[in-house]
Amino acid sequence: MEVKVITTDNAAKPGFSQGVKSPLSQAVQYGGLLYLSGQGPLDPQTNEFPTDVEAQTHAVMKNIINVLEAAGSSLDHVIKMNCYLRRIEDFPKFNAIYNSYFPNQKPARTTVEASPPRAGVDVEIEAVAYVPDNQ
Repeated sequence: MEVKVITTDNAAKPGFSQGVKSPLSQAVQYGGLLYLSGQGPLDPQTNEFPTDVEAQTHAVMKNIINVLEAAGSSLDHVIKMNCYLRRIEDFPKFNAIYNSYFPNQKPARTTVEASPPRAGVDVEIEAVAYVPDNQ
């Protein structure tokens, strides 16, 4: 099996330093499994992000959905998520928004307090999903 790199212009592509190519892929697929890099709240068109945790959570989920769709998958196929919050005090607000994206079956999940590397980013989520056989 070969590793397939997934890229879409509909989700943010992280840049770390001026003139330095990003050291990661938005996602990689190996067989039927899809591994998404941590997605932040950056809007891929404006390169800006909202300031409140609720809007950031929606923006992160939108980026995740767009990467999943680029690979032929969806939120329904997510099996694990790792969530990073700058302030654990934001957990109730974050959780309410997060849960709205999974009204039925929820993926396995870990949520921890961590400082994302970019100032002002309060939410980052990485995911593992599967790509249905027909892809």
